[in-house]
Amino acid sequence: MPSNNNNWLTLIIISLGILISAVNASSINLINPTLARVFNIDIDQVQWVVTVYLLVVSALMLLFGRIGDLIGSHKIYNGGFLIFTLGSLFCGLSGDFNLLLAARVVQGVGAAMLMATGIGIVATTFPLEQRGQAIGITVIAVGLGNMGGPTLGGFILTHFTWPMIFYINVPFGIIFFILGLRYLRSPVPENRNAIPPLDRIGALLLAILISALLLCLSGSFKGSGWFVLLFIAILPLFVWYEKRNPAPLFNFELMRNRRFTVGNLVAFLSYFAQTLIFFLMPFYMEEVLLLPTSTVGVMMMISPLLMAIAAPLSGTMSDKIGALRLMPIALALQLAAVVFFLNLRADSSLTHLAVGFILLGSSIGMLNSPNNSEIMTAAGFKYSGYASGFVATVRNLAFCFGTAASAGGFTALFDKFAYTREFIDAYVEALHLTVIAAAIIVLVSLFFCIWLKRAQDKIDRAQNITDGG
Repeated sequence: MPSNNNNWLTLIIISLGILISAVNASSINLINPTLARVFNIDIDQVQWVVTVYLLVVSALMLLFGRIGDLIGSHKIYNGGFLIFTLGSLFCGLSGDFNLLLAARVVQGVGAAMLMATGIGIVATTFPLEQRGQAIGITVIAVGLGNMGGPTLGGFILTHFTWPMIFYINVPFGIIFFILGLRYLRSPVPENRNAIPPLDRIGALLLAILISALLLCLSGSFKGSGWFVLLFIAILPLFVWYEKRNPAPLFNFELMRNRRFTVGNLVAFLSYFAQTLIFFLMPFYMEEVLLLPTSTVGVMMMISPLLMAIAAPLSGTMSDKIGALRLMPIALALQLAAVVFFLNLRADSSLTHLAVGFILLGSSIGMLNSPNNSEIMTAAGFKYSGYASGFVATVRNLAFCFGTAASAGGFTALFDKFAYTREFIDAYVEALHLTVIAAAIIVLVSLFFCIWLKRAQDKIDRAQNITDGG
């Protein structure tokens, strides 16, 4: 245990910020039907409540991570708390759907500031031998937020009106904004004159690229083909500009660090694969197994709960034995979870489902802490803010793309099978093929993880020989 109590106070403030953000994100889906009724709009329109938030968060996280490296990540984090709180207040006060979307933009800006800098502050606050444990605790916050969001949202909708889901963020936001001003600190450059200018053009181009991709995947937008062309046109321009910029937003130099790059690739693939399954499971349980919504909610809480339990344990273990020793085990466990879901049938038991969710949640918690620690260690203190924003961007994009791929792929397969099979048979077969895709993705992630470990082992042996000589 560290002797500096401020380290743990910092961790508490960061973790609670992550918790509030995760609760908000995981509870929003519950109020979409209510919003559609209140504002008299259809499903395609109400989806923008989620989409516009994801667009803003994904487009701005790298920018705020970079700004945090320049002026101090704690300043960005504190500002994010304030903006997120104001955005939540504006969401609750919105009496018009367009005003609600505008308020969600404000809330997304604040969330991007929180997500971009939180892990970086933790990484620079704790010594190397405790970093995995500390990051593991932040993963607990994510798990508790994802687990508690639907429960809290359901309770609020039962006893209050929908704005209360946003209002509940306000008092907590104010309290932790004040605590952050008093206690949060992070490294800032000593020589301000040596700070390179902010890459505003790169930030704009990256925002356009991410927005174009997410708009292509949004089922509510009918002109997605134009955004495909926009992405194809902007991508080479972005790469050309960033490689010639002396202080680029997208750090190609850091991407040459294979520990950083492969760590993020492993994270993306793992998040993508788990999202393929998580998105479809509620539909399978309700439409095939005919389970009541309350039972589905309980089943969907299993994985976040196990993630919250496994994350700190794996973080502490990775501090002792090394992250690269633990990560392949976590991915092998995730593959075992996928195999359980691959064997689902039209009459599968709750026990079968529960075992799959237990394995999946445990594997996620076991992987995230050491992998995040590995990524942050590879980036170093100099790029801690950037790396924190990059990690959060990778996670957010994996969730977005995984959801779109799961929905689109499953729907296409189901429509194909439905011509010749009964509803249940077509549904289960489409589910199986989607889960097979998840298994392949996990296998690819495991391959990269093993490759990185072997490459790093060679470097370590060479270094030991050099030191011995």
